[in-house]
Amino acid sequence: MEKKTFAWLLVFWTGIFAVQAMPSAYAAESNKADAISLINEIRQDPLGYAEGLGYDRNSLLGQLPWLWMSGASNGLGAVAVSELLTQRAELKNTDDITGNSIVTIAGNCTDANTQADAATMNTAYAYADEGDISGVVSFTNFMKPAVAIKIVINYQLKKELNPDYNGKRILLSPAYKQIGVSFCSGRIQQESDTMNAYLIYITLSSALLKSEVQVVNMINQLRDNPDQAYNYLPGALSFLPGGYSPLFFHDALDRTAKIVLYDEVDVMAHALDFGFPTSALGYTAALETFTTADNDAMAMGIFSSLLIREAAAYPARDTLFSPQWNEVGAGLNKIDNTSSNSVKLAVVTGQSGASTDGLFRIYGVAYVDEDLNGVYTPGEEAVEKLVTAYESSTGMKLQTVITNQAGQFSFRLPCNDEYTIETINNGIRTGHLIVLDKDLYLPLSIQQ
Repeated sequence: MEKKTFAWLLVFWTGIFAVQAMPSAYAAESNKADAISLINEIRQDPLGYAEGLGYDRNSLLGQLPWLWMSGASNGLGAVAVSELLTQRAELKNTDDITGNSIVTIAGNCTDANTQADAATMNTAYAYADEGDISGVVSFTNFMKPAVAIKIVINYQLKKELNPDYNGKRILLSPAYKQIGVSFCSGRIQQESDTMNAYLIYITLSSALLKSEVQVVNMINQLRDNPDQAYNYLPGALSFLPGGYSPLFFHDALDRTAKIVLYDEVDVMAHALDFGFPTSALGYTAALETFTTADNDAMAMGIFSSLLIREAAAYPARDTLFSPQWNEVGAGLNKIDNTSSNSVKLAVVTGQSGASTDGLFRIYGVAYVDEDLNGVYTPGEEAVEKLVTAYESSTGMKLQTVITNQAGQFSFRLPCNDEYTIETINNGIRTGHLIVLDKDLYLPLSIQQ
């Protein structure tokens, strides 16, 4: 997680210098709603919002080709409020601010019960700690909370629009689907002056659990090379032709899978209601009970269960290994108790049609092959590694992404061209030359 960013604003009113505690109303839910509304406004039309800040649309597209390739130039999906992320944001706001010697809190951001609840939650999202935006805005008289919120968020957006910025793109990332916001008031000491301050912390996350992505990583590995099945299920023989295009996470199918975890009827109706473009769908589910709480082992176990189901159904290939599918959604429900863990996984697959925007997609997995079996297995993911796509003929850097908590990354790049996909680990550069003439699965084995 990046270090806290301080966005300072000093407002002076001639003849009046008053330091006072902010009324508790300023920390009301409406302030959090303002932050979420502004972020969704940016995501709806990033280039239009940037123009309002003085940027030129065409210049941005020339300097940042990934704006088009990632889909950001056409608008990103809105983020939804998550209670868990809200609790995390409030904990971070309290922890980070109180750890700074020049800031004191005036009033609580959260209460002890909320802190205890958030501290005991162990839900691991694929992008768990990658999307934090924070800031302290100080002033001597009065400032509307909405103004302070805009200062912090605009500051983050300007960083992300800088072609030389090598940090995480958060506001402009299509991966983030959930948000939590903390907004508090406090006081800040700068030299001999004490000023009022607003303390803002925003956390964004994928809606995907790490375990869900781990399972899809393995599905895509077998769709690409089914001869690796024995690495996941001892004694298993290949029952697929192989060479299938990968499955990419689709919002409508992901929402459908999470609904049908509890209600398996009308899978097709759910997908259509959520906006999936066709009724061509596959559906499967598996339920397993484990004696260990190890998440990696459970992801492996539930995938093995799915693989057994698919092998038993062969030659039918209507769910995970149908060659026509190119989209996927996954929903996983884990029930913890003292002796076992019951896990149910629902997977919905479908076909959204061929690319119409002149781009093909890459589904990549970066991993450290600790067991030396030549494939990715849960627990081997290379987390938060930079992966960059270059146009091979010119050497032009097109896009840099960061692997998530499951080692997964993705690109959208112009069709029928040659690219170098490069990652750096411990100063060692590893490049992979590819020709992108279809959607592609790309494993990146990274050395320790």
